[in-house]
Amino acid sequence: MTTKPMLTSCASLLSLCFPAHAADTTATADPEPAAQTVYVTANKGQPQILVEAPMSVQAFSGKELAAKNVYKLDDLITAVPGASQSEQLGEFNRTYSIRGSGSGGGAGDAMLGYYVDDTPFVTPNLQIAPPLRLMDIQQVEVLRGPYGTLYGQGAMGGTMIFRTRNPSLKAVTGDAETYVANVKGSSGASYGAAAAVSIPLIEGKLGLRLSGGGDFRAGWADVYAGAPTGAPRATDANKMHKGDARAVLLWLPNEDLRVRLQYMHFGGKQDYTQEMASVSPAYFANYGAVDGYEKSSNDLYGVSVEYDLGFANLTSATGYTSFDLSNLSGLLAPIVGNGRLFNRFKGHSVTQELRLASTAAGPLHWVGGLYYNNAESDIGYDVDFEVPVINTIGSTNIGTRNTSVFGEVSYDLFGGKLVPLLGLRRYRDDRSFLGTTVTPAPSTTTGGAKPAVTTWRANLAYHPDRDMTVYFNAGTGFRGGIVQAPLQVAALRADGIIVDQALAPDRMKNLEVGIKGALRGSRLTYEFNAYRLLYTNIQSGLATSIGLSANATLGDATMKGLDFSLQWEPLKGLSLGLSGDRNWSTYDRVNPLVAQGIGAVVRDGGQLINTPKYTARVDIGYTTPLNAAWAFYSNASAARIASRLNQGGASTAEFNLFDGNIGLRGVRYETELYGQNLGDAHGPWSIRRPGFIAGPTPRTVGVRVRYHF
Repeated sequence: MTTKPMLTSCASLLSLCFPAHAADTTATADPEPAAQTVYVTANKGQPQILVEAPMSVQAFSGKELAAKNVYKLDDLITAVPGASQSEQLGEFNRTYSIRGSGSGGGAGDAMLGYYVDDTPFVTPNLQIAPPLRLMDIQQVEVLRGPYGTLYGQGAMGGTMIFRTRNPSLKAVTGDAETYVANVKGSSGASYGAAAAVSIPLIEGKLGLRLSGGGDFRAGWADVYAGAPTGAPRATDANKMHKGDARAVLLWLPNEDLRVRLQYMHFGGKQDYTQEMASVSPAYFANYGAVDGYEKSSNDLYGVSVEYDLGFANLTSATGYTSFDLSNLSGLLAPIVGNGRLFNRFKGHSVTQELRLASTAAGPLHWVGGLYYNNAESDIGYDVDFEVPVINTIGSTNIGTRNTSVFGEVSYDLFGGKLVPLLGLRRYRDDRSFLGTTVTPAPSTTTGGAKPAVTTWRANLAYHPDRDMTVYFNAGTGFRGGIVQAPLQVAALRADGIIVDQALAPDRMKNLEVGIKGALRGSRLTYEFNAYRLLYTNIQSGLATSIGLSANATLGDATMKGLDFSLQWEPLKGLSLGLSGDRNWSTYDRVNPLVAQGIGAVVRDGGQLINTPKYTARVDIGYTTPLNAAWAFYSNASAARIASRLNQGGASTAEFNLFDGNIGLRGVRYETELYGQNLGDAHGPWSIRRPGFIAGPTPRTVGVRVRYHF
């Protein structure tokens, strides 16, 4: 492998600047003003001031993310207490966890809910997150823990809501940026560019926003046909390119009606994948002549209509998402020799939510609605070895048609100082399975299930003044049960694991107390939470004795934890941030036969897999005007992720991530020197099994230029 020194001479300068909170990226050379009021909409009712929202919720503006050098979701995850990346196949297929939700592994439906505005980014039996571009983000809201009455199936561990930018209805505006960078170990430059323009078609009534961009990341890992000895077959091979496009049309025909149409496309390809035989040094082994890859193509359509009825807001949110992910890997197995494994995940999802939220003055507040989802995913596979003993081609099709009715109601007591809330959601699903084997022997298997689940939430909030909220929250969440092939069921039963074709949904109950607020005189905001999670019917993937992958109910677990977040501006232009989580997780009861198929680390009293015992992050930012036209800014961050257990008995070591940037901001231009993973941590942060290890991108140093008009 080769290492090019481009830009690395600036790394020592960057490492002196510890990261970021409040660098403003608007067209001004002044420092960001004093702490501003932040609103969140996660309650699906009227927007709430963040410090008054009685829930474990964070809000990150697009400006704050830019200041913190956050450009991808795995950067953002380090700023969420108790969150981590639990699995990674490549650039596009990643699984994230909040508060122990990753203990179910990568099998089954998502355990975190992802929303792009009002459109769920979801499909059955696939756990992926939307790869949004920072330029399009207005705000990200992150709910920690289950809020099953509002977000339902698939949001058991938490929910991430990406609020995207609207068109301007007053003036033509735009943004553009470009960057060039060096990834340590790569033999070429990484680069990218993006732009957005907003056009008022009818002033004050109709506007259009168009945006898009592309990125290329150079590779740094070598490829060996067999063992990692001698000359590699390919060098710096895992290069990646991706692109995206987005269009938003906003129409305000009158003061009561709001119509918003949105289209997004994301796509790309990485040569080979991010799962390697080794991350330090970085290489792929036993690939034979296979040219591996990971590909992704996703589309999202959304239509949102809001109407003010006077006493309540009526919202209709319609969404359609399509997914197409595929990957090809080289393998070496005993007896059968070298081979290749191809997987393709293809699916679509149609969603419709109709809800009504009260707006009338008075102590009573409520929200209620109906939800419908019709989705399908098809997982194709092709296993091809030199000795065709276990070669097979087939597919698994999962379909779901589910409906929900939900509602929450609260009442202000003592002038709004004490607010009790109750909520319920009833979910019904009609889930189908179709398994098809083409070779070695053609066959078709079918099955299905019709589960019904009720979730609830109870909350009591106390507001002693406008700058403090103390609350107790109790609630439940779940995800749909996995439906699998009769062949998988037979293999499990042969191992003594008695299962039905459809597993019962796994569930989570959350008991939590929290306090949040702001000290205006000190320009300090804070949040502290103590929680206890009861996790039952954990669905998990495992390997049967005949080598066939299958799914079964593992058992139950308990997780207790403390998380916190502090933001402080001790001096004008200086911002400090500290956030983290400390938890104690144990399996209370596991089926030993299922545990045996997962790995020796899974046992009664053991730590949950894919769950680090702690996470922590520090941010420091500074900005000051140089003159009437320009301002200087610098930001730095340090994140630490504890070790955690992975499937198969492997353990990832704890590691640190250091990021930073330093730059000049003018009225229209910005230019900055930035660095990510400045300590060049290799992790790994994910080990599915030996030879399938993933870690952070090596140290990256670059220059970025932005233009605003």
